[in-house]
Amino acid sequence: MRKKTISKINFLGLNLYKRVRVSEKELLTGVKYDNDFLLGLYPLVKYPMLEFDYISLYKQKDWDKTASELFYKAFLHLFFLDAIKIFKFNDKKRILFGLINLNYQSYYIKLNGSIQNEDVILNLLLRSIYELEKKHREKSDLKLNIKYLIDEFLGSNNNQYNNPEKKFITRLIKRYTQKYNWVELEKESKFLGLISKYKVRIDQVKLRLLNESFRLLSDFSVQEKINNVEIGRFEKVLSNIVEKDFKRRYPSDDHDD
Repeated sequence: MRKKTISKINFLGLNLYKRVRVSEKELLTGVKYDNDFLLGLYPLVKYPMLEFDYISLYKQKDWDKTASELFYKAFLHLFFLDAIKIFKFNDKKRILFGLINLNYQSYYIKLNGSIQNEDVILNLLLRSIYELEKKHREKSDLKLNIKYLIDEFLGSNNNQYNNPEKKFITRLIKRYTQKYNWVELEKESKFLGLISKYKVRIDQVKLRLLNESFRLLSDFSVQEKINNVEIGRFEKVLSNIVEKDFKRRYPSDDHDD
C-alpha cells in the first residue's frame, strides 16, 4: 500500500506532529463457521454456580483472566462468522518537527455485515466498530473499541473500582438476567441488609448448549492459531490492551480488593 497521512498538526507551515500509515494487512481465516450464540455468558460457562458480593473478592475466581478471555472470544467469534474484518497496521509518528520519531503498531476493526446481534456484548462490540469508524475514520484503533465496551459498564469519567474486572463481569451478567428469564440472579442479604450476596442460576439445558458452543469455538481457535501465527499475535495485543484499560480504573497503585 502507499503511505498515507492519518493526521497532522502544522505550526508556522511546519509539521509539529504527523502520523503516517506505513503498512496495513488484513488478517485472513479459512474457518467456516455459522454458530451464533450468547457469547457474553462465557463467565457462567466457566463458573456455572457463580456467586459474588461487594465485600469478598472470591479470590479463587480469576476475574482479570476471565475478562480478557471474554474479549478475545468475542472478537474471534465475530471474525469466524465473517461479521468483522481485522487489520494490522504500522504507523510512524513524527513529533516536535521530527525531533521524536515513533513506530506504532496495532489493529483496527471494520464491519462486514449487520451491526445488530442478539447477544449483549456482541451487539455492543458491533456498535462500537460502527460508531468509532464513523468518528475516527483512519484513526480507529482496537484500544478504542475496548475502552468503548468497558466504559459501557464502568463509566468513562475516571471512575475507580477495587476490582474493575469483577465489576465489569457482574454488571454484564446482570444485563442477561434482565433480558432472559432462564438466567436468574438470586440475592441473599445479611446483617440487616448491609451485606448482599448474589447467586447466578442458569437453566441446565441452556448451559449444556452454551458449553457445546464454546467448545466448538475453542476447537476452531486452537486450530487457527496453529495455522495462522497472526491470530496468536492479535490475542496477545488484545490481552495487553484489555489489561491496561482495566488497570487504569484501579484506585492508586494498590490492586487488592
